[in-house]
Amino acid sequence: MDTEKITLAELAPGSGLFVHHGGPRITDPLTVCDGYTAAYAAHSPGTLYLSGIGAVDADENDTFLIPPGTAFRFLPIKGLRRMDVYYCYFSPDAIGKHMSDVLSEQFAHFRRLLDGSKKYIRAADTASRDIRDIFIRMIDEDLSALPCSSEALSGFLRVLLVKLLRASENKTVTNNNSRMTDEAVRYINMHMYEKISLAGIAEHLKLSPSFICRRFKADTGMTTAQFINRVRTEKIKDILKNTSKPVEAIPEMFSCSPEHLKRMFKSQTGMSMTEYRSKYNYKSPNRGD
Repeated sequence: MDTEKITLAELAPGSGLFVHHGGPRITDPLTVCDGYTAAYAAHSPGTLYLSGIGAVDADENDTFLIPPGTAFRFLPIKGLRRMDVYYCYFSPDAIGKHMSDVLSEQFAHFRRLLDGSKKYIRAADTASRDIRDIFIRMIDEDLSALPCSSEALSGFLRVLLVKLLRASENKTVTNNNSRMTDEAVRYINMHMYEKISLAGIAEHLKLSPSFICRRFKADTGMTTAQFINRVRTEKIKDILKNTSKPVEAIPEMFSCSPEHLKRMFKSQTGMSMTEYRSKYNYKSPNRGD
């Protein structure tokens, strides 16, 4: 397979820091950067292939820190044509030796990444999507091409690394849900863009639909259909608030009729998608939150 080589001295002369929003496809080549790569799986799950390691699940809102010289490739899940990924390529000089030393002292796994004993770092974003928001601000800052762009990007990068490394150390929080419900929720989150049914969940979990229905309702207070609608609504809200993706293109992401999706969204939020974007998009002057 072909390999795309990213050289920061050529791509970002002087700053050693480059950010962009990509849409990896199955036909894309492997990527190798001579600097570090921070990558965020936004708005869709998929798979990250790393040379020497193999396939790694890339859940939605996961962030990866990949060291220099590692060949990698993101692949969309079956049924999706592409993933949405935010990229940040940077050299050690972009964060500075002092900051690199501080991070090495505070985070043992970052120190292991620097010395080569750790191949990558993975972190799940916070519920408030703090890491994702930094990527968005960095991409906006880079596109603005203002005189302060390089300094602002370096500042954002330092904050991004601290949040990423802290999140990667967090332990999984247990809750009162049964293991079955947790697996069902994970399945729904991974397949929200596809057609999902109680029968499909039951087949995946090798359990009866009636048992899943009772257990899921007891744990979450919702039926699986209600939960699926909520997950899809939250995803659409996220896209409307934090991206510039055309409203009319959003229903095309999901394997259900556009009319159903619009009715569902209006029922859940009391607004149409256009109204919601006008009120809450982060670039909108009318933003109300």
